[in-house]
Amino acid sequence: MFKIDKFLNMKYLPYEKIRYKTNIPPGAVIMLLRSNIDLKNTWKSCAYTDGYSYFGEIYENSFEIYRSTVYRNDFAPVITGLVEPNGEGSTIDIKMKMYKSVIIFLCIWFIPVSLVTILCSLLFIFSILLGEEINFAYLAPWIIFGAGYALVMLAFKYETKKIKEYISELFEADIVE
Repeated sequence: MFKIDKFLNMKYLPYEKIRYKTNIPPGAVIMLLRSNIDLKNTWKSCAYTDGYSYFGEIYENSFEIYRSTVYRNDFAPVITGLVEPNGEGSTIDIKMKMYKSVIIFLCIWFIPVSLVTILCSLLFIFSILLGEEINFAYLAPWIIFGAGYALVMLAFKYETKKIKEYISELFEADIVE
């Protein structure tokens, strides 16, 4: 059976699902988060806030946080997490995905670019099959598509790498999935 989480967790999409295991109990994990996250910043801006590296909201056993940066990265992930007891420690399930507004923009941008890329690829193939002169301009949309995809993935993965390191250090946790 097809599972959407398995598809989304592919390394080729701007989405990550990670499970951490730590020896810290769930209540202490939440307290540790509260002491290291700026809870006052409710604007969800990426502006650097009072020396905190992250800001957001923390609930009873879950959280939604954002990384504070002094630069603008629209492809930075929204980090949601669920803290569950696991023996004497905790399991922390993290999901990192892009802002909904960025996803909508990317769909609006990628759908026409994808259609033009497919159309130009077909024209390129037909020109070869029909023995016409090969026009490499038909391959230009692949460059545009590839550059757009690379921009999104590199910016997203750059941020997720820093987030993973921060979470591992903060909770003295290891990635188990």
